[in-house]
Amino acid sequence: MNIYKLNVGWIAALFLSIGLPRNSVTGQVLSVQSIQSCDNTPDIILNRFDLTYYVSNQTVYLDLAGKSSRQLLNATAGLTFMLYGSNLYNTTYNLCSFNQTGLCPIQANSTFNLTGWQPLPPQFIDKIPAFIFGLPDLGLQTQVTIQSPTTVNQSLCLVTSISNPDAPSFHNPVPRWLSIGLLIGAILQGVISFIYAFFDGQNLSNAVSSSSFPRVTDIVLFFQYVSYSGQLAFNYPDMYKSFTANFAWAMGLINIPFIDNAASTGTAQTSNNSTVSYFVHIMKRADILPMNSMPSNTSVTGIKAYVESINIPDTRLFMTTLLVFVFVLALLTALMLLLWFMIGLLAVIACLQWRKVKVYAVQWPWLYFGYASRLVR
Repeated sequence: MNIYKLNVGWIAALFLSIGLPRNSVTGQVLSVQSIQSCDNTPDIILNRFDLTYYVSNQTVYLDLAGKSSRQLLNATAGLTFMLYGSNLYNTTYNLCSFNQTGLCPIQANSTFNLTGWQPLPPQFIDKIPAFIFGLPDLGLQTQVTIQSPTTVNQSLCLVTSISNPDAPSFHNPVPRWLSIGLLIGAILQGVISFIYAFFDGQNLSNAVSSSSFPRVTDIVLFFQYVSYSGQLAFNYPDMYKSFTANFAWAMGLINIPFIDNAASTGTAQTSNNSTVSYFVHIMKRADILPMNSMPSNTSVTGIKAYVESINIPDTRLFMTTLLVFVFVLALLTALMLLLWFMIGLLAVIACLQWRKVKVYAVQWPWLYFGYASRLVR
């Protein structure tokens, strides 16, 4: 029933957004939410990038600064807008038309700065359905390129996802806590079923498997599958990638302070450049450079882009998952030892009347080894 109401709510919101008038979205501002490189050349290294689309006056603000390793004569900048992979609009600007120092031409081993407002034709906004602006993580992308006639390949190519920063997103605490609540419910239901089977005199194997609710391992494996699918280097829609990031906890990717501090300490002890990596990755994604702050235009896809979306530096990926695994294993060990002690104590007290308790106490370590082996796998 709750699922039905949830689906009805989403459908109602969708139809309401479809019915929005065109002038209801003209006041929106779309800014960069994620960025990745689409070139394999080290010609241009960026240190600042910002792109903002103002729907009200149909203009794009572009701020790009970097350093070129080679001279680029008569270079042009290309701007392409795409909606779910389909081209909506593309244009090319001659960098000399910006009348800014360092752009005409771009000198070798020198820095340059491209800043300006560029108008878009009125028909551009008409190609975007109004309800798209009301959807979480709308699939509007821009491609920015810089190329010179003197070079064969593009010297710079960036693909950015832009959306309204105030719009809702599929990456939010609600589905994350619902999934964790489902896991906690499965644990509690399993414990209650075990206690009932225990006092009903059933053997250990029946008591453990007495729960008809989805088991803890089933739930964790399911959310691991969802999370893992979002880590693949496929061209998924932004909303799906944002949705799968809600279940990163199932993969051990948990961003909480004490684990983050422990992972940082562990990385510092095993890496020579961890201090540099730490200060590079503590930059907020809302800063002027919402991109992977590395000294190259390396493409950010797959697992690397996934962990960055949940604010976990890729340099701490292994250490974070290892610490979460050790923590869960220690918690399981402590819980199983406590229950083993209680069952053993009960076996001593009621050994004359309840002989099955003795069997429980003897078989309990093997039950722990079984759970521990499943956790390792």
